[in-house]
Amino acid sequence: MAQKGVGSMTLKYPSHYYVRYPDSILKADGTETEAVHDQKIYYHRLKTEQSEDIMVCEFPEFPRWRLSFIVSDDGEWLYVMPREGTKENSLYYAKLSDLPGGEIKEKLKLYPIVPEMEAEYDYVANDGPLVYIRTNKDAPNYKLITIDLDHLEPTNWKTVLPQQERDVLDWVSPINTDQLVVCYIHDVTSRLQLRDLKTGCLQLTLPLELGTVTQCSGKRKHTELFYQFTSFLTPGIIYHCDLTQSPPKPKVFREIKLKDFDTSSYTTSQVFYPSKDGTKIPMFLVHKKEFVKDGSRPALLYGYGGFNISLQPTFSVTRLVFIQHFGGVVAIPNIRGGGEYGEAWHNAGRLHNKQNVFDDFQASAEYLVKEGFTSHKKLIIEGGSNGGLLVGACINQRPELFGAAIAHVG
Repeated sequence: MAQKGVGSMTLKYPSHYYVRYPDSILKADGTETEAVHDQKIYYHRLKTEQSEDIMVCEFPEFPRWRLSFIVSDDGEWLYVMPREGTKENSLYYAKLSDLPGGEIKEKLKLYPIVPEMEAEYDYVANDGPLVYIRTNKDAPNYKLITIDLDHLEPTNWKTVLPQQERDVLDWVSPINTDQLVVCYIHDVTSRLQLRDLKTGCLQLTLPLELGTVTQCSGKRKHTELFYQFTSFLTPGIIYHCDLTQSPPKPKVFREIKLKDFDTSSYTTSQVFYPSKDGTKIPMFLVHKKEFVKDGSRPALLYGYGGFNISLQPTFSVTRLVFIQHFGGVVAIPNIRGGGEYGEAWHNAGRLHNKQNVFDDFQASAEYLVKEGFTSHKKLIIEGGSNGGLLVGACINQRPELFGAAIAHVG
């Protein structure tokens, strides 16, 4: 069977696009990677057989490229974003409105916007040939720019939202015709704002507690915004915001509540501790309010530190069970290698800087013991995947720091 990806509906045709690999038969163990070469984008008209689908995009000279795409809200443009690794991507487009008869009958002609894979480029919106792009090109904390498809030279690119000195531009979405929903990561927590699409000017900062905006729903033609919030003590709240109001006031649309779970019995705090080289590392601490720092309580220390992934506050029943029944503390340090403070923070924990990740994690263990949250014998460290590698490295480098270790697929 062909491997298919999620497609994207156009507004003009009863059809969709999808990504697939060629049909393959594994010849022997160890040849699995051969099945993920030569990815292509296909076009499917509804109520037709898949065998009639049209291959609209491929890069045969680059068999290891992985393709993602998005169709503009007006259905007039197809944007293709190839990438080979886990970071940078290039950017191409096809103008669907120029197709003869408005139908796709053959491979599309793609035009490069950014042919080099030197930074990240994420499509946000467009006004005709003027495209809004979130990028970290010359902006480690990301910025929002516009590129005119009729004048592609980088000297013609315009900045709508310049990068912040400390906050990371996490994502941007168009709403209510000429507005933007903008989410920044500020000291590892979400900040949600409404801004003007064309100027980037701040219109409203939506109220949030210490936590994370996990989802946002609303299109450019909509005057309503829905967004979901979670935290270490909040399973999930969906807020509704009517953008026709002045000013818009978020209201709880739906809230997940756990029976017999009293959030007022627990507390969440954030501390900043020094790593081996003096870098200040943020760390979240969750425990009961009556917690006594006498070194007698167990601690669960969870880490990741890689691939530009930010460990923002999320709800976990298993961690709360640990806190409730063992009287312990859950600690989550935001060590280097993640994306909490942008590309610079990521690069400070990768390749030849990887030891920084281990030093940051070990320093968090030292902080917990020094401040009386736990003792070395009652300190448990946990991590999965890249976090499993982290745990394995730390128990070998500093075994005296920890009482137990859980390494998932490391």
